[in-house]
Amino acid sequence: MHRRLLPFALPFLLATVPLQAQTEVETRTVLDGTVVLEDVPEIPQRISEDLRRYQNVRSAGLIDWTADGSGIVVGTRFGDTQQIHRLEMPGGARRQLT
Repeated sequence: MHRRLLPFALPFLLATVPLQAQTEVETRTVLDGTVVLEDVPEIPQRISEDLRRYQNVRSAGLIDWTADGSGIVVGTRFGDTQQIHRLEMPGGARRQLT
C-alpha cells in the first residue's frame, strides 16, 4: 500500500524541503583580467615569499642529439639570451657551447 502512495507523496515531500540558502560569491579578477577567481581565499604574503625560491629556476629544452650520439644539446635562457649546452649523461654537468 505504501508503494502506491509514493508517486503522490514525493512531490509534497520535495516541496517541503527547504531550498538551499543562497550565499554570496566572492569574485576577484587577477592577471590583467585573464583569470576570474570565485571563493578562492587570498594567499598569505609569507607563502608567496617562501615559494619564490622554488620558482626562480632555469629550465632547459632539448635541441638535438650530438652528432656521435654520446649526449644531447640543450638550450637554456640566461637573461634574454638563449645559450647552448652539451650534456654527456643524465644528471651530468652542462658544458656551455655558446
